[in-house]
Amino acid sequence: MIISFISLLFLTFVIIGYSYIFKLLLNNDRPTQEIAIFNLDFIYGLFLLSLISIIANFFIPLQKITYPILLIGISVFIYIFIKKRIKINLISLVLIIFFLIFISHTQGVGYDTQLYHLQIIKLNTIYKSIFGIANLEGRYGMNSSWHSLISLFNISYKEFKLLYIVNFTVFSFIINEIFSCNSKKNGKSKFFLVISLVFIFVYSYFHPFGNGTILNNLGSPEVDIVASFLFIFGIYLFINFYEEENYNTILVLILSSVLIFTIKINYLAILFLPIWIIINKNFYKTFLSIYLVSFFFGISWLFKSFIATGCLIFPLSITCFKTSWSLSH
Repeated sequence: MIISFISLLFLTFVIIGYSYIFKLLLNNDRPTQEIAIFNLDFIYGLFLLSLISIIANFFIPLQKITYPILLIGISVFIYIFIKKRIKINLISLVLIIFFLIFISHTQGVGYDTQLYHLQIIKLNTIYKSIFGIANLEGRYGMNSSWHSLISLFNISYKEFKLLYIVNFTVFSFIINEIFSCNSKKNGKSKFFLVISLVFIFVYSYFHPFGNGTILNNLGSPEVDIVASFLFIFGIYLFINFYEEENYNTILVLILSSVLIFTIKINYLAILFLPIWIIINKNFYKTFLSIYLVSFFFGISWLFKSFIATGCLIFPLSITCFKTSWSLSH
C-alpha cells in the first residue's frame, strides 16, 4: 500500500508537470511567470501525455520512452513548485490519493480487464502499432486513447504494477476540484460536482459487494469509469464557464471533451458542450490553437484505429476500408 501511495503521488506530480508544459505552449503569447497550474488544469497533462503516447507508438514501443517521460514530468513539477506556480490544494490532493488507495487496496481487477484491457496495454508497451492486429483477436481493435496513456506507465517493481493505479489520478483530481481555491465556493457547478460524487460514494458504500459496481473498478486499467468520471467533470466545466466566464475553463472543456470521446466513443455527445459555448459566445476564431491541436489529436486517434483494423472507428463498418490488413479482408 505504501508503494502504491508513493508511486501514485509521483505520477500525479508528473501529470502536473506536463500540464504546465502544455498550458505554457498553448499560451505562448503570455509571459511565463503569469502561467500557473490550477486543479482543473490536470486535463492539459492528460491530453498531452495521451497525444505523446499515440504518436510515439506509431514508431516505437512505449516502454522505450517511459522513464524519459517520467523524468521530464517530475523535473518540471519540481521547477514550478519552487517557483510557486502551482495553485492546487496539494494537501487535500494527497489525502484524497491516500483515501482512494486505502479503500481499493485489496480489490481485484475487473473481468474486462483480464479479457482484453491488459492485452492491449501490453501490445502498446512492447510493440509499436501493429497493422491488422485485430485479425488475431477482434478485441484488440478496440481503440482508446486511455489505453495508450496507461501503456506509457506499464512498469512494475516486484509484485507492484503502476498500470493498476493510473486511473486514480483522474478520480483524485476531480474530487480535489471540490477543494479548489479558484472556483466559487457556492456555485451551481460545484454543487453539481459535490452531489454527483456523493451519490457515487454513497451508492458504493451501501452496495452489498465490495465498493459497488462503480468503484470496484478503481484498481483496474479499464476505460469505462474514467470516461464516466470525466463526463461528469465536463458537465461541471460547462456549468462553471457560465458562472465565471473564465477562458481557461472553456479551453479545458474543449480538451477534456476530445479526450473523453477518444477514451470511449459512447461519450461522443460531450462534444456538444464546447460546441454550444463556441457558437453561443461567437468563439469561432478565439481558440484556433486549441482547435488545431484537438483536430490533430482526433486524426492521430483515428489513424491508430485504422492501423489496427482498417477502420477509422471500429467496429463501425461504414468507416472501414479494404486494405491488406483489414479485419475479415
